[in-house]
Amino acid sequence: MNKISLKIASFCNLILLSLVSCSDLPVTRIQSDNHNDRIRFLVIHHTSINYAKSLKALTEPHGVSAHYMITEKNDSSYPDNKAEIIQLVDENKRAWQAGRSYWQG
Repeated sequence: MNKISLKIASFCNLILLSLVSCSDLPVTRIQSDNHNDRIRFLVIHHTSINYAKSLKALTEPHGVSAHYMITEKNDSSYPDNKAEIIQLVDENKRAWQAGRSYWQG
């Protein structure tokens, strides 16, 4: 492949990646009441419990939540056998974590 063809291919790949990044991922929304208006950090958290227990812990009024939950394939408590993104708190709101954080938030 010559230099011009390589540049054209690279440019086309860049355009394609830009267009793909503009699309929305399929997200299921289940609202958690455990949030408020202040958001400062993105927190990535792992739960070691199954889908049903995680959903209950993150949506019932216990004071904890997350913006998103990603299901795991082959979880017997999840009705579908596929990975899915579930939004629990709007991105403009702050999800509540469990306890006082390292950043005092």
